[in-house]
Amino acid sequence: MQFVYSVIYWSLILLFVSVGGGLEWVGVAVLTAAVVWFVMTVWLARKAWGRFESRGIRAYFMLSVKKQLGYGLKVYLSGLLGLFTEPLIKVLIANFFGVTYVGFVDIGLRIRNQFTRILKAAVWPLFQYFSELSDKEKAAFLVKDVQEKLIIAFIPVSVILLFASHALVTLWIGENVDVITQTIIVITIGSLIGQLALEPIGIYLGVHHPMRLFYNQIFMIVAITLPVLLLHERFGFFSVYAGFILSYLASIIHMMFCEKFYLGNIVFSESRKLSTLSVYLFVLFSAGYLLSILHLSPEISLIIIPAALSILAFVLIKEQKLIQKSDIYYYLEKDHVIARKLASLFK
Repeated sequence: MQFVYSVIYWSLILLFVSVGGGLEWVGVAVLTAAVVWFVMTVWLARKAWGRFESRGIRAYFMLSVKKQLGYGLKVYLSGLLGLFTEPLIKVLIANFFGVTYVGFVDIGLRIRNQFTRILKAAVWPLFQYFSELSDKEKAAFLVKDVQEKLIIAFIPVSVILLFASHALVTLWIGENVDVITQTIIVITIGSLIGQLALEPIGIYLGVHHPMRLFYNQIFMIVAITLPVLLLHERFGFFSVYAGFILSYLASIIHMMFCEKFYLGNIVFSESRKLSTLSVYLFVLFSAGYLLSILHLSPEISLIIIPAALSILAFVLIKEQKLIQKSDIYYYLEKDHVIARKLASLFK
C-alpha cells in the first residue's frame, strides 16, 4: 500500500512539474494519491472482513470510545510529539545559526528518514504479532533477538557512513563538506543505533504500554533542545550535535529500562555475545580507518570502502557465528526459497 501510494505520489508530481504545472498541480497530485490510497484501503478492508455492517454499533459504541481514548489517544500523542520534534529543531537552529544550517541538518534528517521508512516497513508485522501473542517469554525472546540482529546489521552500515560520507558529500554537494559530513554522521548513525535498532521494543511498548512511547518522545525532545539552548553561544553548532547525541542516549537508556522492566531482557547481556560483538565492531572500524588514511579519491573511496567493509562484515558474521542457520529457520520455514538461499550462506 505504501509503495503504491509513493509511486503515484512522486510520479504525478514529476509529471505535472515537467509539463510546467505550478504549485496547485502538486496539490492535485497529492490529493489524487490520497484518494487512490483510500479507495484501495476500503477495497482491501472489504475483501478481508466482508461488507460493512452498522448493526450492533450502539452496543459497542461506548466500548470503542473508551478504547480509543484509553489506547488510541496515547499512540496519537506519541506520534504527534514525533511530528513536532523536527520542526522544533529547525526553528531553534534557524534562530541561533541561520537558515543555511537548517539545510545542513535537513540533509541528515532526509538520509535518516530513508533508513527509517525501510526498517519500519520491514519490522511492522511485529505489531500484529505482538497484538496476538500472549506468551510473554516468547515476546521477550523475539524483541531481544531481533534487536541484536538489527545491531549486527547496522554496525557495518554505520562504519561505512562514518568513513565514506566525506567522499559522498564532496562529490554530491562540494561545499561546506565538513559540516554536512559531520551532520550526516551524527544524525544517521545515532538514529540507526539509538532509535531504529530499538524498534522491536518500541513496537512491543506500542501494543502493551503506549504511554512509554509518549514519555520517550518527551525525553528526546528535552535532551535535544537543552544543549542547543544552553550551549549554543559557547560551542556554536557543536551544541546541535550534542543535542542529537544526548537525545539518542536518552532513548537508549529509557528503552533499555523498559525492556528490562517489562520483559526482563537487555540486548547482548551475555558476556560471550558482547565480546564477539566488540571484536566485530573493532575489526570493522579498524578496517574503515585504514582505508580512510590511504587518501583515495572520492570516486574510488565510494567504491572501495562500502564494498570492502560489506565483504568483511559478511565474513565476520559468518565466522563468528553472529547469525546462523538456526536463526534463519526460526523466522522462515525451511522449505521457503529465501530461507534456503540465506541458509546456504551461513554455517
